[in-house]
Amino acid sequence: MPAETSEELAKAIMALPCPVIFLDTAALLDLLRAPYRSDVDEAVLASCVDLVEDLTTNPRKVWVVITDAVVHEVQDNLERVSNELKNNIRSLRRMLTTARTLFPERDITVHDWLEAHLFDRVLGVMSRLQSSSMVFSGGDACMANANRRLFAGRAPSARSKQQYKDCLIFEEFLELARHLRSAGFLGSLVFVTPNKVDYGKPPVGADDIADDLQQVSGLYCSNITWAMASIRGHS
Repeated sequence: MPAETSEELAKAIMALPCPVIFLDTAALLDLLRAPYRSDVDEAVLASCVDLVEDLTTNPRKVWVVITDAVVHEVQDNLERVSNELKNNIRSLRRMLTTARTLFPERDITVHDWLEAHLFDRVLGVMSRLQSSSMVFSGGDACMANANRRLFAGRAPSARSKQQYKDCLIFEEFLELARHLRSAGFLGSLVFVTPNKVDYGKPPVGADDIADDLQQVSGLYCSNITWAMASIRGHS
């Protein structure tokens, strides 16, 4: 979807109010990491398929929103993460070939399509979610707030790190959330990131994150599976 302002997006959501899930960059890229990373919930791909169905049904059951900053950051990291997935698929195919050699009495089929098609299927899941999401950009105040957050060392920033993009993305979520709450939106507002190091342990998060989320009655989840369970319990 084309980018719009947080105020315009809030108006669209208020016209058809239902739970809102905000994804950061890592939450999207984890869809590609799920098949091979042990620290990523293996259920996120299945949850993403369900989420896209909820997004595309008429009327929709949920809004998924991302920002321009997330779109650009995903694009910047897509080749690297895609190559990691491809390398792991090749390793799996090699294991199947080895197993067939060592266990000739077993009917172990080496699927020639595995390397050629599994990657495309996984990428397709992420692409469908991204194309079904609403994209917006925060206003000038978001950039100012992100800089203040960065220099004050407030999570997701730390004084020893330069994490302006993370600060900007979180401030954009807060700006959209404030517009919605001011308009009377009562549904779930869920911020999704697997970045527990900088945001703190969900569902509470670091003190700075918890304080900001409390002000907008927002939820913090580490993956799409958790977010889906949260909105179904508190929509």
